[in-house]
Amino acid sequence: MCGRRGRRHGRVTALDLENLSLVGAISSSVANLTFLRKLHLPGNHLQGVIPQELAALSYLQSIVLFQNKLEGEIPHELGSLQNLKVLNVSYNKLTGTIPWEFSNLLNLEILYIAHNSLTGEIPTWIGNLVKLRKFSLSANQLTGSIPSSLGNLSALTILNLHTNNLTGSIPPLQNLSSLTVLELGYNDLTGYIPSQIGNLTSLVWLDLQSNRLTGGIPESLGNLNLLEVLGLQFNNLTGSIPSSIGNLLSVSNLTVANNALEGPLPPLLFNLSYLEMFSAQENYYLNGSFPLDIGYNLPNLQIFLIDFNQFHGPIPHLFCNSSMLQMFEAVSNLLTGTIPNCLGTQLVSLDLTKNQIQATRDADWGFMVSLANCSDLQFLDLSYNRFAGEIPSSVGNLSTNLEHFSMQSNNLTGRIPEEITNLVNLNVLSLSENYLEGVIPNSVGKLKGLSLLDLGENYLSGSIPPTIGNLTELSIISLGVNMLNESIPSSLLGCPLQTLDISYNSLTGPIPRELFSIKTLSGYMRIQNNKLTGTLPIELGNLNNLGELDFSGNQLSGEIPVSLGACQSLQYLNASQNNLQGTIPLSVEQMKGLLVIDLSHNNLSGDIPEFLANMRGLSTLNLSFNNFKGQVPEDGIFKNASATTILGNYGLCGGIPQLKLPPCSSHNTKKPPLKLIIAISIGSACLIDYNRTRDAKIACLTSILHVGISCSRETPTERAQMGDALKELQKIRDWFRRDSLQASSH
Repeated sequence: MCGRRGRRHGRVTALDLENLSLVGAISSSVANLTFLRKLHLPGNHLQGVIPQELAALSYLQSIVLFQNKLEGEIPHELGSLQNLKVLNVSYNKLTGTIPWEFSNLLNLEILYIAHNSLTGEIPTWIGNLVKLRKFSLSANQLTGSIPSSLGNLSALTILNLHTNNLTGSIPPLQNLSSLTVLELGYNDLTGYIPSQIGNLTSLVWLDLQSNRLTGGIPESLGNLNLLEVLGLQFNNLTGSIPSSIGNLLSVSNLTVANNALEGPLPPLLFNLSYLEMFSAQENYYLNGSFPLDIGYNLPNLQIFLIDFNQFHGPIPHLFCNSSMLQMFEAVSNLLTGTIPNCLGTQLVSLDLTKNQIQATRDADWGFMVSLANCSDLQFLDLSYNRFAGEIPSSVGNLSTNLEHFSMQSNNLTGRIPEEITNLVNLNVLSLSENYLEGVIPNSVGKLKGLSLLDLGENYLSGSIPPTIGNLTELSIISLGVNMLNESIPSSLLGCPLQTLDISYNSLTGPIPRELFSIKTLSGYMRIQNNKLTGTLPIELGNLNNLGELDFSGNQLSGEIPVSLGACQSLQYLNASQNNLQGTIPLSVEQMKGLLVIDLSHNNLSGDIPEFLANMRGLSTLNLSFNNFKGQVPEDGIFKNASATTILGNYGLCGGIPQLKLPPCSSHNTKKPPLKLIIAISIGSACLIDYNRTRDAKIACLTSILHVGISCSRETPTERAQMGDALKELQKIRDWFRRDSLQASSH
């Protein structure tokens, strides 16, 4: 662009190339445009550094380079541009500090260096740039305190220092009478909110959130009658909300959440007719009830958040006049009464979890019909209240946009209505901890987007619907503590489960192999306290991401599969109260993350493996009421009698004194005598003779063992135990099996 002189002499006075997807670096040859007053290149993809040669452009008044990928330090040479009024280099990758040479830019009106990676402190000389109207250093890595010299900038309308690491207190700023925007949020500021802020009557936006400010909310803030946004959340403010807040007649966004405020809300707060959002959640001590005419005076209210406080009384029916209401959240309060049956048509989220709201008559459930008019409803949580009776079939008329529906921990009775499966976009369905009975509808398989199904702690009966296997997004199933029976459907393999709880039911039959092939399981598998039978399949080793496995209290038999050792992430293992037998597999030694092992009340035998003493993370070990024998290790967890339980194993000896076991006699540890070994070796011939019948082989073995023991000169107490002989025979058996397999393979 050419100015007046430019048209006559062909001089370029402005270079304005905004949002053109330009790439590459800014050429230093731009400095040859000696009459340039305006250099605007925002919204491109320019890289490299800002050329220091720009300092030669003495007529330059405006440099706008925001939203590029410029890096390096800001050239200090730019401090010589005496005519510069605008410098905007926000949203780049600039580093370093603010050059002190910029103290010479006395004509500067706009200085924006936001969203970069500047370090160091805000220099005090900024207060000398008295023509400055807009100043933003937000989203950098600046440290130190806010210099009080900023209070000299009487022309300032915007001061934005949010998202840095600034410390100290808020300095006196009462002279900034033209200030409309003050953003100091997301820093580490301490001290009180200065009451003098109430003198900044031009303020439209005041954001002090996410600091460590203390003390009360100044009464003087009520003087800011032009204020539209007040953000005081995530501080340590105490005391009550001053009644003067009700004077903020222009405010649309008022947020005081996550402080330690107390007392009731000032009545005048409910006269703020422009209020669109009010957030006071997680103060814990705010209390009181709501005016019954609340809806008349809040016609523009869209978001009302009061979670985790002590508000009581009913939800005023006149909330229905807030026809624009989109989000009402009052989790963990003391609200009573019923839900108004006219909460408008704009609701997106209604969360009343953990209150004392009730529905005891059919009429009290009328709200469910009115909510069917909220076509955008996505979230409905009424858990931990006092809803009683049957879930009305009108639940099926709720918006098909509904993603979250929970009525956990109420007093619901009757069946799960089939109509609930009309909510085809549900992501979460939770009806646990009620008194529901009957069967789980087969049509639950229609809820293709379901990721959490929680129906635990009811009186549900019948089978687990195989159609659940159609839910290819389902990651959490919780059906524990019901009266479900029949077998576990193998179709669950179709679900990418992370956790599974079907414990405390009456499920029967073997555990499907497919269940142990769900490799996504990473949280827990709880199938304890059912009536499951059969053996543990070798596929158990597929659960290499699982953290907790509990199949206790069933009727499982057979040996613990060696493949268990592949469950490298397992921390909690409970196989107690079954009919398992055999020894503890050596592969368990590979499970370094185990914290708790409970194998009690089974028929396990053999020695307690020494490697259990070397598992340093193990905090609880229960091997009680089995058939273990021999020496109890004395290292590792076995040093702690309170962490180790071995009761009911009558063949054990040794260990630490606190276990009160008998000492091990010599025959517990010595090798079998030579004569017994000879007898066993001869006896092996009985097994190798393939022509002998099974009964003949047993008779042969018995005779030879009898001879071997009879010929022994040891006394009965000195002789090796029969268990030692059995060990040797087991070795021979294993050898024989391998030999047979090799023979058959040829």
